[in-house]
Amino acid sequence: MRIDEGSVRRAVDGGLSRLELTEAKKQAILAQCRPGIAVVRPRRMLRRAAALAAAFTFMVTAAAGALAASPGLAQRLDMLSRQALAFLYPVEESSEQDGIRMEVLAAMNDEDVAVVYMSLQDTAGSGRVSDSVELFDYEISGAVFTDSEVVQYDPASSAAILRLTGSCGEMDGGRVSVSVRSFLTGSHYTPLAGPGWTLQQVAALMPETPLDYSGGYPGWMLAGSDQTGLGAQLRAGSLPVLKPLDEPLPLTGWCGLTAAEQVDGMLHLQSQPDGGMGRFNRLSFVLTNQAGERMQLPYAEIQLGNQAHIGIHEISERMETVLELPADPATWEDVRVNYDLLTYEQYVEGDWSVSFLLDDAPARRTARCAIEMGGWTLEEVSVTPLGVTLHGQGEMFPSSSLDATPTVVLRDGRTVEFASASTSTDSSGCIEMKNIFCIPVPPQDIAYIEVSGRQLFLEG
Repeated sequence: MRIDEGSVRRAVDGGLSRLELTEAKKQAILAQCRPGIAVVRPRRMLRRAAALAAAFTFMVTAAAGALAASPGLAQRLDMLSRQALAFLYPVEESSEQDGIRMEVLAAMNDEDVAVVYMSLQDTAGSGRVSDSVELFDYEISGAVFTDSEVVQYDPASSAAILRLTGSCGEMDGGRVSVSVRSFLTGSHYTPLAGPGWTLQQVAALMPETPLDYSGGYPGWMLAGSDQTGLGAQLRAGSLPVLKPLDEPLPLTGWCGLTAAEQVDGMLHLQSQPDGGMGRFNRLSFVLTNQAGERMQLPYAEIQLGNQAHIGIHEISERMETVLELPADPATWEDVRVNYDLLTYEQYVEGDWSVSFLLDDAPARRTARCAIEMGGWTLEEVSVTPLGVTLHGQGEMFPSSSLDATPTVVLRDGRTVEFASASTSTDSSGCIEMKNIFCIPVPPQDIAYIEVSGRQLFLEG
């Protein structure tokens, strides 16, 4: 199964068209598609953990499975249900450095996904771990992608419990390692922070900027349809970029504007962060109307300049945002140029690592089918306690493929929430869409799975 840049872009573009996401979350998801650009995630509020706890009644004393022998650990994971605890394997191994203690509490896995619950604690009480802590350079060995989120925070002990999900790898038992080399804390997201320029004001900011048609950008990301002129130019490497000014125009205390120009119905804005927290903060240009409503138009972000390496990440010296303007120039007077800000208070480096054994993957339950999805055919749905995978054949097209988001209905009538989704394809036309549950779900509790209006019943 090959996961390439094109398949990731198609999955994200198609997925975002169907989901209602905050603008901060959209920016974070799209950032993950940019080759070499550091992934920064907006703060996730702890309401999700509360919702999960409310959705499944928790009873520590009734917890079954491996964690039943460890009531102390079950109490630390009290945001989970007894059903979820029954699938987790206790680990309780820790690593400590410079007053930061990382402990892997418990884990579970299927063939290509591992879920790990870990705690991160500032034992020195110096405020380096908060409810908005975000792992930056980290991994689960064997996983192609690793994501994390805070599910619980205790201010009294300065300890956060995080859920890590490693996917698209070989996770069918054996020894794995969880490693953390840096994290960020104290995040603040400010939508439409400024400046609200008109296009005329942008044109007056600096002299006419020379264009560079040499192509060969280190990396780029396209949000929106790839069938527009912007998408075609990016694929061909013919989109011009701006030559930067020697002295940036200040935008924030950590980022400046190095160039701005309107070219062929597109607005180019080039920014340069500083070498401190600007490496991790994010300034995202957006177009709105005079009323402050966002314009849903394609845009691209292009890496430029030298690349700095921080662990597994590459961070570009400059970023050029190219925003498609409305098709009718008569409406351009209504356009306003704004930006969203995502900032952090601290960046903490270290070396925390824990190795442990994963159990063999549990057996899957499946449902065979033949559902035409518009360009591809859904052939099978498989389920493990960690999630639902859709298996198909063909080619996915954002404009014509049907919504393949599954609905998992339990025997008591409730539906199950997903924490994440990913899509992978290969050269032979095989398609896999993995949807990971927020908390483990016993497959025997599932009544049916609905995809594109069809109810599918699991075998076995």
